[in-house]
Amino acid sequence: MCLCGSVFLLFASSAAGAQSADLGYASNQYIEDSNELEVIVPFLPGGGTDIWARTVLPSLGQFLPGKPQLLIKNITGSRGHRAANDYARINPLHGRSLFVIAASMNIAYLLEDERVRYDLSNWRALMAYSAGIVVYASPSLGIQHIRELKNSEQHLIMASIGPTSEDLFVLLALDILEIDITSIFGLGGRGAARKMFERGHVNLDFQTTPAFMKFVNPLVKDGKAKPLFSLGAFDSEMNYVRDPRFPDLPNLKEVYIEMFGFAPKSKAWQAWLSIYKATKGTLKFLVIPKETPEKIINSYQSAIDNMLKDQSLLNTLSSKVGVNTISGTVNAQKLMQEMIALPTETRTWLKQWIYEKYQIRI
Repeated sequence: MCLCGSVFLLFASSAAGAQSADLGYASNQYIEDSNELEVIVPFLPGGGTDIWARTVLPSLGQFLPGKPQLLIKNITGSRGHRAANDYARINPLHGRSLFVIAASMNIAYLLEDERVRYDLSNWRALMAYSAGIVVYASPSLGIQHIRELKNSEQHLIMASIGPTSEDLFVLLALDILEIDITSIFGLGGRGAARKMFERGHVNLDFQTTPAFMKFVNPLVKDGKAKPLFSLGAFDSEMNYVRDPRFPDLPNLKEVYIEMFGFAPKSKAWQAWLSIYKATKGTLKFLVIPKETPEKIINSYQSAIDNMLKDQSLLNTLSSKVGVNTISGTVNAQKLMQEMIALPTETRTWLKQWIYEKYQIRI
């Protein structure tokens, strides 16, 4: 029996979002007056965004005036939107509260999801991180190559945040490849999806670079996960290429050509490539309110620039989150502006596809 495009929903418990009631945004002090700064991560620990924040951002403190400690605070609820909405509403201008925007939230913003009350144009990007995505399967499927997924005798199940998150990249990619899966929607983050894979509840999963390197690589070495393909990357001239962090894995275009014998040309492919290019893979941003005093923004910019010149630190970070993946303030702001300028026709097509595929109207 084919359950093409099937969807199951998981509903988060009220406890999952309880933390959002006490945001704990720092009091009204400027950064040079404080020994501690907070970085809000709007997801549970264990996902790619949380791992990146905990790996990279604590090092920033040593380059700031007074060398404050950067404390990572996880505030969950509504797949990241609740904390982002509150951060936008409170609009802390003292410089002691920073926020991490994940790719899932970028997608929801670009698709004009009704849960989004924040405006990315009202935030200043201090740092950006471009993560890759790797799709992998359970060895229980007996699959050695992604082309075998199309004719798999076993039912394919994948846990997902939902189609208005970064999961859109993989959901649409599998649809382009004509691979039928059942999606379990409603998870609070990719970390929860990975745990379902590890427990054997699903047999297909994907993770962004930090989580894949930290949690999935050990599974691969133990024969508990089989990497299939990556979603690829873009070179300096914005040509679509293999992800340099996973050079042995084919990208989506290569997989399509191997499966069908010719390059993809459909509207689905064009829409996928357009939004994937707009987000340069899956961008994560460290942001601060745009109206924050310029002297504070300059302090962060100078600190980040100096941090990214520390080759010893970069070597350490690269082994955990990938090489050449972090952008400083000037490039980060440029990346955010380019992402916001997603073509209207792409946005319209994606909304229609989500409605036709999952009966979810945005």
